[in-house]
Amino acid sequence: MKLEKQDISRIGFDYIERENGNLEILSNTRESGIEEILLRNILLEFGNYRITEYTDYEDEDNLLHGYVTNLPYKLYENAYDDYVKYYKQIDIENGIIEE
Repeated sequence: MKLEKQDISRIGFDYIERENGNLEILSNTRESGIEEILLRNILLEFGNYRITEYTDYEDEDNLLHGYVTNLPYKLYENAYDDYVKYYKQIDIENGIIEE
């Protein structure tokens, strides 16, 4: 399986810039472990980055899990921009939106 930097945008549902400027990804689930496995490997696409901590947040009825990384948030933003451009181009090519 070949993973790309932009795949980080498909992990979890929210992305937080921590006080130190690094990325934390929030997820609804940690049971299967597949998100963690994918995230570990996607982080390596950026360089020598990894998950450094796991956090839990309780929000009324929901338990949210966080993956704290040592990836600078700015690198995540760049990958997200590439993700958006990629899917926008697909929509243009399929006539869904105009350029």
